[in-house]
Amino acid sequence: ETRTRFETDLEFVIDLHGGPGRLIITACVDAGCVGKTVQAVARERKQSMRDVLIAFAMAATERLQAGHLVRPMGMCAADVEHYMQQDYTATCTDGGIVTRLGGPPGRHPRFWGAFPRKIARYVKDRRVITLPFAVRSMTSLGAQIIGLRDRGVIRPGAKADLVVFDLAAIRDRATVMQPGRPSVGIHFVLVNGAFAIDGEKPTGALAGRVLDRRTAR
Repeated sequence: ETRTRFETDLEFVIDLHGGPGRLIITACVDAGCVGKTVQAVARERKQSMRDVLIAFAMAATERLQAGHLVRPMGMCAADVEHYMQQDYTATCTDGGIVTRLGGPPGRHPRFWGAFPRKIARYVKDRRVITLPFAVRSMTSLGAQIIGLRDRGVIRPGAKADLVVFDLAAIRDRATVMQPGRPSVGIHFVLVNGAFAIDGEKPTGALAGRVLDRRTAR
């Protein structure tokens, strides 16, 4: 009875994340499974996806308490394209605050590549949105939403947060298994007037600061 309930839960979660073909194994008690989808492993072993995941769990270690970790890639491409065409949709990233490139396999590839991907894939490749529309969604719209009046636009008196990129060359390169691969085509980034990226190379400068919209004007 417990196993039946467990299998039902497994099927629900797998379906919720787009199916076994979109669950990439990023760590596992069986190192040979890393980088493969749950679906691929099930086919290799001639087992059901449920049996594969249960086998992983039964071989769990203190470090891997489920016997594996996965990165689900469950979003619907049509939904993503529809949402980004709305003029109220601002761009976000799955990233956090770090001081150097890198990260373990399984970290979301949009940690490093969110904004270049929007331009490279959806402006250039798919032509879902225009470049001005994309830039606004990444800059002034976000500042407007949270009430920052002196950021997100280029004008006298605004903070000098600037990005200079090559439209022909800009491209994200991060993947699920190599999430820290830097994007290309971004030549300069200035934060509060200081170069954070100079000639496509990080300078190490940390000129940003925590903002409070009640006091940041």
